[in-house]
Amino acid sequence: MKKNPKLHIFFIIILILSIILLFIKSPTNIHFPIILISLIAMMYMAIIIWFTKTQDDLSKETLEFIYNFLKDKEEITSFDLNQSIDALELYNEGILPYFDSSYSKDYITYNIDGVETFSTNILLSLKQNEELEDGMYRDIFKGQVFGIFRESNLQTPIKITSNEGIDYFNNLKKDYDDIKIETASIDLNNNYNVYTKNKIDAFTYLNPERIEILNDIYKKYGFVNITVTKELVLIAIKSNKYILEEIKTLDNDYIEVISLLKTFKKL
Repeated sequence: MKKNPKLHIFFIIILILSIILLFIKSPTNIHFPIILISLIAMMYMAIIIWFTKTQDDLSKETLEFIYNFLKDKEEITSFDLNQSIDALELYNEGILPYFDSSYSKDYITYNIDGVETFSTNILLSLKQNEELEDGMYRDIFKGQVFGIFRESNLQTPIKITSNEGIDYFNNLKKDYDDIKIETASIDLNNNYNVYTKNKIDAFTYLNPERIEILNDIYKKYGFVNITVTKELVLIAIKSNKYILEEIKTLDNDYIEVISLLKTFKKL
């Protein structure tokens, strides 16, 4: 149940007017409808108050459980369930598609076999109607961004975008089509679009092990976008869910995240 302040105000006004009318001399036959409307309004407000309190209590209980779960994991070096990431910066890096509204949280850093990494949940939306300042939004991306900090011999950035994601990246198609390359892997060429200004660097980087990793990630998630630089690997996955947010899926989520990070560490 989503909170609707306008609806709440409407019912409060109805309740007040109904009570006022009860004290005004009027024909007896309209008392019953007035009483009925008052009872409906009061029941609605009571349900809202109860539901809001229950949700708040549940949220606090869930957050505490997740907090205790995460703080006991040896791979995690820090976490902030309210910290957001700069989605605009990630867009400028070519890792996220264009958006009008963004929401991110659950920033977690890990030490995976001595390599510093991070994960965060993120949601991107576009306006349905550009002419309306407060118009409706539609979600275009719900998933995660992962980061791997490591040194490499790469001199030129490589962008690797799956076919499912390329339609969202008009800037890639416009700015990078002239540096799109074909690799030695037919599967990789069918699944991804690879962009770089240095083909030698790219062919050296895309060894058989990395190609196999990229194809496996594609089979599982479809929408994948990756930027590889000399010091950082950024990966966006459209999983259509948030991870490490629900008690019942915490264990499976954590296993999946660690497995992904260990895989991405090889990229």
